[in-house]
Amino acid sequence: MSQLVVLKILDGNWENGFPVHLSIGKEGKQNDFECKAHLPKNSEISFLYEKFQFSYQKIYPPLLGLSTRIELETEESNSQQETNVNPKEECEKVAQKLESCLNEWLDSKEFRPAQELLLKKLYESRKIRFIIQTDDISLQRLPWHRWRFFDDYNLASVVFSGAQITDIKQYKHQQNQLKILAIFGEKELDYTEETQHLEEITSSEIHPLNQPRHQDINDQLWEKNWDILYFAGHSRTEQDKGKIYINDTESLTIAELKYGLKQAIAKGLQLAIFNSCDGLGLASELVKLQIPHLIVMREIIPNNVAKQFLKYLLEELNNTENQQPLTLNLAVQRSQQKLQGLETDSPYASWLPVLFQNPTTLPPTLQQLRAGIIPQFAEKSNNFPDLLPPKFRPYLKPILLATVSIFVTLTVSSIRHLGILEYWELKTYDQLMRLRPDEGIDNRLLVIEVTENDLQYQREMGMKTNISASLSDTALTQILAKLKPHQPRAIGLDIYRDFPVFPEEIDLAKELKENIYLFVICKHPESKTEGVKPPPEVPKERVKFSDVIVDRDGIIRRYLWQMEDSEFCPTKHSLSMALAQNYLSFEGIKAEITPESDLRIGQVLFQRIQATPAGGYQNIDHRGYQMLLNYRSRKIAESVTLKQVLQNEVDLSIAKDKIVIIGVTADSIKDNFFTPYSLNRESSQEMRGVFVQAQMTSQIISAVLDDRSLLKVWQWWVDGLWIWSWSVIGGTLVSQIRSVPISIIVNVVAILILYGSCLFLLIQGYWVPLIPAALGQILSSLALHPSHIKSGSIGVI
Repeated sequence: MSQLVVLKILDGNWENGFPVHLSIGKEGKQNDFECKAHLPKNSEISFLYEKFQFSYQKIYPPLLGLSTRIELETEESNSQQETNVNPKEECEKVAQKLESCLNEWLDSKEFRPAQELLLKKLYESRKIRFIIQTDDISLQRLPWHRWRFFDDYNLASVVFSGAQITDIKQYKHQQNQLKILAIFGEKELDYTEETQHLEEITSSEIHPLNQPRHQDINDQLWEKNWDILYFAGHSRTEQDKGKIYINDTESLTIAELKYGLKQAIAKGLQLAIFNSCDGLGLASELVKLQIPHLIVMREIIPNNVAKQFLKYLLEELNNTENQQPLTLNLAVQRSQQKLQGLETDSPYASWLPVLFQNPTTLPPTLQQLRAGIIPQFAEKSNNFPDLLPPKFRPYLKPILLATVSIFVTLTVSSIRHLGILEYWELKTYDQLMRLRPDEGIDNRLLVIEVTENDLQYQREMGMKTNISASLSDTALTQILAKLKPHQPRAIGLDIYRDFPVFPEEIDLAKELKENIYLFVICKHPESKTEGVKPPPEVPKERVKFSDVIVDRDGIIRRYLWQMEDSEFCPTKHSLSMALAQNYLSFEGIKAEITPESDLRIGQVLFQRIQATPAGGYQNIDHRGYQMLLNYRSRKIAESVTLKQVLQNEVDLSIAKDKIVIIGVTADSIKDNFFTPYSLNRESSQEMRGVFVQAQMTSQIISAVLDDRSLLKVWQWWVDGLWIWSWSVIGGTLVSQIRSVPISIIVNVVAILILYGSCLFLLIQGYWVPLIPAALGQILSSLALHPSHIKSGSIGVI
């Protein structure tokens, strides 16, 4: 596929230099690469071209007796005759110096970023249309095709375009031959050869106008459909305005043909050829009418060069390369190169032809012109940046980025508020929890498990139990007796006992009533289940609830430490909180309620989830005093079994100054829960209730004594700023990247950085939005990727 290069030079001058914008892409596609650079000030180039122009004009009549397509002033030529200086040699010296100075200018340090991008992204074997987009005639006059850069790119053609570009809308008309309006303005010149070339080589229908009047030309432009407009005769540029001489008495500017030309272009005029002298002034007006393709001459053109150029051009348009017809830009390039053969008698003839093209159209072949086919347009361009005054253009991209990122943030936040993202946010939260470093067991806790073997052991030993009990009175009596000498700071019985002890177990009844370090549990009723009452022997102040909050997906992520009491469970506080507070009381640390109704233990404030949204939660029941459960480790505490304790297989001195929690882990008794550590819904991934209580207890103690972070969430507006920031990052990263694969890679890397940031913040105790931020980043990058911004080949926001 052919490559398209657009070098924009929209501002600047020779005294201050020229800011440039380079874009590279494929023909008919969006740009893939862009960069900005600068061409430094260099008044010498402008001076050298004026000197070249002066010496070039002195070569021609009456000095050499050649006929040209413009009458020249002879005063300078006559003065030159008097000096015996060879005008060709003088012109050659100036041209060589101009060419050298031009190459030094284009090799300057300030322009190097553009040159390096060209060398990196252009392929020598591909066809390249190199468009220089500028309205500055002093830049258009320069021999850009003599830039040394093009020596390695034989298939590169230099083309110009105006600064203001809009899409061309033309009527498509089917036909079998070209329709050419040929205007011949000078009666002293012989146009027979040109007419024959146009007829024979192009097989076209030619309508000649010889020395016409203004009205004749205007009528033809309005009344018929033309494919090519051809002018031969005199023309010149004065003060950057061009005029053509249509007969002996009349000359016309483009402005005087404006409406007729606009009508002709709208009806399908594809190409205008002004095979006449000094035509850049004509081009400056014609390109504003958005003519698709235009050929003019830089300077005075000898009559023989003009005729030969037309012949070469039409021959090249009829040629093929690799069985493909040549496009107009390559045909002009080859015609220029062939003109070098005339430079013995007509120096610098190859410098004369200049092609202007609208970058939003593809260059046509002769076959397409002949069939009346309008080549497929390049991707539509609003060219909005170029319509703005230069001083406002730098602000367009930030404004667009801000607008899109804010819109994306509001959209994502709204979707999030509806709860659509909640499931995925909770799943990524679980994943991040699993990736955190394991903090190991909490040595301040000891768990006594009642396993399946322990149930069997109690039956074998003839221990009398209640029909619903997993721990017999006898076993409980022995455990409490064995623990008492070692003075644990708190004992939590995480086993329901809604029945009295047997009458013969007097010691157990007494222990339950009098052991101030022993805490038992009850359960509040729920919508589908009744509550569970506490042991009747235990005073109310040591009765605590064991209720937990299970999310809709069956996972425990929150910790409930206070709620309203009920008939079944006459307490407001959780077992884990009671155990932790009792343990901390030995350290002289007391709990208090703040004026905001939050709990403070020591210097640590335990803030509750007061309302939703809270983190990834959008619609949850936040009644009671809840906070996020900051799991410590998959194995939270050292554990021993009931049988080991009763048979003295363990040294219970390990219980000294610890919290002891007694609970059931037998598979036959369902007291198990899924946690963020659960990879799937298999039973092996569940955590037993007694260890969940241990996690809750450890969280409180570790926060107070070890300064371990509690999990917190940001306020909703901080979440919004976080999402917006990543939306801005996503839009910024890809806004300058044309390649879709590279954009995907950049997005993946950015999401990995986001993922790592969220993991780091979670370790520090903050649950921040991951899925919404990633979604905002992706949506912004999609919205702001150049492939979705219809700015065509002439500039992308």
